[in-house]
Amino acid sequence: MASENNYDWQSSKNTVLERNTHMFDNIFMSDITLTCADSSRVFHAHKYVLGTSSAVFYAMFYGDMAEKGSDIHLPDTDEESLQEFLRFLYTDDSTMTWSVALKVMYLSKKYLIPSLSKRCRDVLQHTLFETHINVVAVLTILEQAVDENDLRLKCWDLVDNETKIFASSEAFNEISLETLNELLSRETLTGDELEMLQVVFRWSGKQCLKNGLDQTGENRRGMLGDAIYNIRFLAMSREDFFQHVSTSGLLTTEECAGILQRFDGTHGPNLKWTTHAPRQRAGLLSFTRFDFRDSEEETLWGHGQEVDIIVFTVNKPVRFHGVQLFGDANGSDYDVVFNMDGAENFQGRFRSHLREDGISTFNVFLPEPVHIEANKKIRIWAEIRGPESLLSMGGKNSVQCNDIVMRFFDLDADDALWKIYSIFPIGMTFWGPFYKILVTPA
Repeated sequence: MASENNYDWQSSKNTVLERNTHMFDNIFMSDITLTCADSSRVFHAHKYVLGTSSAVFYAMFYGDMAEKGSDIHLPDTDEESLQEFLRFLYTDDSTMTWSVALKVMYLSKKYLIPSLSKRCRDVLQHTLFETHINVVAVLTILEQAVDENDLRLKCWDLVDNETKIFASSEAFNEISLETLNELLSRETLTGDELEMLQVVFRWSGKQCLKNGLDQTGENRRGMLGDAIYNIRFLAMSREDFFQHVSTSGLLTTEECAGILQRFDGTHGPNLKWTTHAPRQRAGLLSFTRFDFRDSEEETLWGHGQEVDIIVFTVNKPVRFHGVQLFGDANGSDYDVVFNMDGAENFQGRFRSHLREDGISTFNVFLPEPVHIEANKKIRIWAEIRGPESLLSMGGKNSVQCNDIVMRFFDLDADDALWKIYSIFPIGMTFWGPFYKILVTPA
């Protein structure tokens, strides 16, 4: 806290902002103090600054029902958050971590300060697109930023694209039942139903422990409530259901019998589980043309005016979901216009993340999967704008995942794309920005 009252200090401050900054938490000319929960610290403030920043403070100090006191206690915030809240009102600046930004955003909305809400939002968005995925931050934003639809959509996009990373984290066991239910309701998770079941087992077990209960199937079911009806038991194989669910105690004997009857083609009793279809991205397969990468500076892939293209076939019908492209190790943004035969072009801005395999990439998922027939040549191409990215070399001419074989080809010499674009000819022996092709069996 500043308490300086030197004569003519004002003349050393050249702007209103500098003079206001000088008055931040300054007892000099202070006519209001603020305190908060779990702290003895007293913040010295000025009604004029607070009143000109917030209509709520103006009403408190100068309105018809103005309060006469000179002390305000805020039981719904903490010391660091209150400090950054006031700092912004005096300086138009703040130093916030993502966790503080969530709390300050609450204050900014409570006191109707939209410019501060925007600053908090910017901090949170930057956190979402750091080089390393911050699982705790993403899940906490989902839990607390309930009225921030755009932020929540970005968080869910990350969870969709990296379901295994989130689902395997310890932080995931701390989410609320509402968030778990929202997760299980999503169509675009990149996990199959057996993986979702393991998520449910871990989460419900943790809730049992927190409530002092044994981890029995019945107690787990009690923790889950109606969220259990969003587990797609009917999208599992009969063998997986019998082995992992029927003996778990999650379902009653009657429920297990009814589901097994559905597997066998008979209807039996009415069930609350009606969805047979797997999630859109369940069983996602990634076809990688490269065994290694070369990230030496002189061999980084530059994104200029060329369009990068791959031609491939599959031996069985698949649903094409998207691609994983190389990024850089700095968490940079890339603007991508993605095209493929049989689909409208799709564009967006994506940020590079460092993956578990030590490679920095970003996923480009189509809004809806595209059906690809067996043995039909498909061209996918991308216009990429951004800094130089990593690359791989020595691409294979075919890759197999399970019983699906993907073969890669050079672009035909008479292909019309040669005339439309200045295309760098990416073939199986060329370098390029395409790391993985993401499909599910049709």
